[in-house]
Amino acid sequence: MSAPQNGLAPMARLLCVDKPEGRSSFAVVRDVRRITGYKRVGHGGTLDPFATGLLVIGLGPATRLMRFLSEGSKEYEAEIEFGAETDSEDRTGERIRVVEEIPTAGQIQAALSDFSGTIQQVPPRLSAVHVNGERSYRRARRGEEFALAPRPVTIHDIELLGYEAPRAHLRICCGGGTYIRSLARDLGRALGSAAHVAELRRTKVAGFCLDQALTPDALAQAWKAGERGLDPAALVAAWPSLRLDAQQVVLVRHGGQPQTDWWPEEQRPSPPRRVALLDEGGSLVAVALREEDAPLRLALVLPEAG
Repeated sequence: MSAPQNGLAPMARLLCVDKPEGRSSFAVVRDVRRITGYKRVGHGGTLDPFATGLLVIGLGPATRLMRFLSEGSKEYEAEIEFGAETDSEDRTGERIRVVEEIPTAGQIQAALSDFSGTIQQVPPRLSAVHVNGERSYRRARRGEEFALAPRPVTIHDIELLGYEAPRAHLRICCGGGTYIRSLARDLGRALGSAAHVAELRRTKVAGFCLDQALTPDALAQAWKAGERGLDPAALVAAWPSLRLDAQQVVLVRHGGQPQTDWWPEEQRPSPPRRVALLDEGGSLVAVALREEDAPLRLALVLPEAG
């Protein structure tokens, strides 16, 4: 259903996919294109091939909403193995530093407080971070010497769920741009040991949870049976929202900006910084943003679906 016969835009939809181990995020996007017939398909945050778990995917015009997921919080469960550091900082890489020092559960628990809040983190060399206009992993695979600058990331919560030496089972809730591989590397070094990620599973992305996700095979069956995923309004469910009447929907879809008198009187002096504009049925029509004291302006408008 890449384009309806009446010439209108395809439906904007969201899918939650449980990415299997060994598949890249791009490969899962290809699977979704094949299953759904949509040409425009995008995801809201890459998972490394060895990792599994939640990949939120936008179909058609919903691909334009994926940037809001990339900025949002995510939750992971990770198995961190102590005793060795690898060049990829996960179990798929070559061991480049092996140590005998293995921390105790108490030592790990005590160290976790230093990895909470806003911290400075150096991304992995094998990552998609740009270095002088080129992806870091490409330079690393050519054997080039280069340094990556630390950058601030936010760890909202980090919890030790269990420990059977040398592996610690952690739950991490973090902001966008956080690398769990770097967290494992830095935790190992802070404990006078070495560490890498042995297993990684993403369990939440913004308001979406793993229990909403289908494997690619299950998605193919569900799509064949007529299931069409989620309305994009699910992505903005926790945002401030404004219900538009039919006339206002037409105005917005033709580029008209949100008007002050659309808001309840008590909110007019200071409307929210980010607003979901919904139609009378609760479907997402547009997203409006504002900066400082400026008025709300349309950031994106979803076309009427066929």
